[in-house]
Amino acid sequence: MKVIYGVSNIKQKFNHAVIAIGVFDGLHRGHQQLIDQAIREAKRIKGTAIVMTFWPHPAHVLRPEIRLPLLVSLPHRLKLLEGMGVDACIVIPFTKFFSRLSPGQFIKDYLVKNIKPAEVFVGYDFRFGKDRLGDLHLFKEIAKTFGFKVNVLQAIKGGTHAISSTRIRELVAQGEFVQAGRLLGRPVSIMGTVYRGDARGKTLGFPTANIDPDGELIPPCG
Repeated sequence: MKVIYGVSNIKQKFNHAVIAIGVFDGLHRGHQQLIDQAIREAKRIKGTAIVMTFWPHPAHVLRPEIRLPLLVSLPHRLKLLEGMGVDACIVIPFTKFFSRLSPGQFIKDYLVKNIKPAEVFVGYDFRFGKDRLGDLHLFKEIAKTFGFKVNVLQAIKGGTHAISSTRIRELVAQGEFVQAGRLLGRPVSIMGTVYRGDARGKTLGFPTANIDPDGELIPPCG
């Protein structure tokens, strides 16, 4: 999978680009289905399956005081996307400047100008542009003027709730790993950098590892 940081670094023309757009924190079952649909459509039209994601998480820029923990770091997210069979991932730096773009500017400057998509896939709750003014109706209307199609994936239920990153964070924080894993579509895991600690594992009688989780949500002790 080719990883491109920022649309200004796109140096190639994509053949019939099919783009799945979202933050995709956790890459849960809903995200997976959305991206799978984009991949299948890209194969059908002999195009390129692309994921456009954002880093850092928008909440870290717009509401830093809440200190939102992540289900997956960016490297973790990219590793999972590669395993899904995505052809390219475009990582958009989420800045305050970016957050102030109008819906039309985002579509024109970030999608049409640099990628020229054939189709775009988004979730049912997708909003974009300054103050989240861009909704699905507006997206579809603007897309028509540029000649591409917008496909919307409806909510996927996990029990009585729609599957969401927020719900999974709650379950992990409560230690409900089995239920969280069902919504993720895989076991709960963290990915980070192993670093040298105080060698306390030797006194416990079994090996341990110290991991810097790079901002990922840490499960409770026990």
